[in-house]
Amino acid sequence: MLSIEKRKEIFIRHFLKLNSGRKISTDLNISRSTVNKVIKDCKLSIEKLKLNNSNNLHEFIDSIVVQPKRKKRDVSRYIVTQEHIDKIRILVNKNFTPMKRKTVYQLYKEFDDRGDFSYSTFSKLVTEIKKNKL
Repeated sequence: MLSIEKRKEIFIRHFLKLNSGRKISTDLNISRSTVNKVIKDCKLSIEKLKLNNSNNLHEFIDSIVVQPKRKKRDVSRYIVTQEHIDKIRILVNKNFTPMKRKTVYQLYKEFDDRGDFSYSTFSKLVTEIKKNKL
């Protein structure tokens, strides 16, 4: 993540000194896509503040150039109960017939509580059941 000072430098070079994004990218050794993203963010801030080109943008630099807010994801934990383990154990034991063994993914598709946890969690549980750890 770019520091606020670098963001301000990009703003000054683009909006006040009228440098191109490519030149700024080369001079500051920052990727062009990052420079373009900062310029885009600054343009949105200028529109939000309803500033036009006649305004002295240098006075509003602290209002225009801000650190972007990080997006926090709401991640819920998978809760594996003993009931889930028992159901998986039944599926795995049925699958030990020598003819036409199913893959773990096919077992996962048969598992009726798929919404409770992911395929990777299911796969780890199957592996542990096969090793007789659960």
